[in-house]
Amino acid sequence: PGTGSPKKRAHAPGSVGGPQYATSYDLLFAAARDDFVATSDTALRALLGEFRDHGLVAEVSSSSTNSASGLDLGAGGTALWIPMRRDVLEKVLEGL
Repeated sequence: PGTGSPKKRAHAPGSVGGPQYATSYDLLFAAARDDFVATSDTALRALLGEFRDHGLVAEVSSSSTNSASGLDLGAGGTALWIPMRRDVLEKVLEGL
């Protein structure tokens, strides 16, 4: 159990199938550090880079024109989400 929960938000303006739920990088980092998944910013960014390269994580920054409405990212913040439909993600989780 991490320290932060995903924040519900509306679809990003101008996006097609944008996320319904996203989390800020800061909340994800706090949860990753607390659960010993990644104990440094560099380690988490390396993991996220791999996930992004394989299409497992998507992101939008607060400076983007598609910034996350309803999710307080702060200056230079980033919203992250898993770009899968809920039913597909549930099947993945069932297989673990």
